[in-house]
Amino acid sequence: MNKISLRKIIIISFLISMSLIMEFILTKPIFGANCQNSLIKLELLPLLLIGFFFGFKYSILSNLLFVLIHIILESSHIFHGHNLLKEINHDKTLIISILLFLFIIPYIACSLTGLFRSSHSNNLCKNKDIVNSLLLITVIQIISYAIFSFIFYPKTNSNHILKHIFHDHDDGGNIVIFLYFFFSIIITNLIISICIFFIKKFVKENEIFLF
Repeated sequence: MNKISLRKIIIISFLISMSLIMEFILTKPIFGANCQNSLIKLELLPLLLIGFFFGFKYSILSNLLFVLIHIILESSHIFHGHNLLKEINHDKTLIISILLFLFIIPYIACSLTGLFRSSHSNNLCKNKDIVNSLLLITVIQIISYAIFSFIFYPKTNSNHILKHIFHDHDDGGNIVIFLYFFFSIIITNLIISICIFFIKKFVKENEIFLF
């Protein structure tokens, strides 16, 4: 293994670790929210950066690994007083819809930043590419949450397990659920885009990522 490949693995591992730390150490204890219903999902920032730094191949593999770790941790007793997936194991439709439309698709969509990777390693990417990639990701995430809210949620909203996911929001119906997701996506991606612009400037000025 050459030094460049080793460096990529180290940095990718660091970024994945940062995502897990930001979610399970910051989001859950400080804001008291689970990833699927937290208003701001800053743990997506490191995942988006993997694509900008290393391209789509590394990004999709990293995000698949993150999703796998994420699901394992979410289904364990380590970070929950209850085992969510175990409690809803009688409802296969609910399990699949939650995993697919609230976890897998929104997170895997972050891999699309790899399609906009700059050929200049210390330039991250062009400003318009940052905007275009985040717009594309935003659209995919909105569609994913809309499918759950309007197709699967109306069929399962009588399930008491949804109270663990949406807390007090479950009384408002599928429209309220979708609006909550919608504003969460918009706020999160706006904050992340600002962070990426600052990171881009820092990387370009310091020339620290030369792969």
